[in-house]
Amino acid sequence: MIYKNCIFLFKIISFLRVAVVGNVDAGKSTLLGVLTHGELDNGRGFARQKLFRHKHEMESGRTSSVGNDILGFDQEGHVVNKPDINGTSVPEGLINFKFVF
Repeated sequence: MIYKNCIFLFKIISFLRVAVVGNVDAGKSTLLGVLTHGELDNGRGFARQKLFRHKHEMESGRTSSVGNDILGFDQEGHVVNKPDINGTSVPEGLINFKFVF
């Protein structure tokens, strides 16, 4: 894990970057889908589908690319955004975040 402070528009925001690694079919994408979108998996890939970025991933049901999602928290620890379905890397409300995961 990499911790760093970043000055963004004159405000210090704490960042935490996490890498998830494991064998094929270990549940890496499912875990990330559940954590970043706040919805449980249905056992048939519902959570994992939220991370797909390419047509062939949707067709095959397998992720094939490295992805980045931003999850922002306010000072009380509440999630203040959910990743955009289109894979937007920086939400407009980033300036209001206290912590970014």
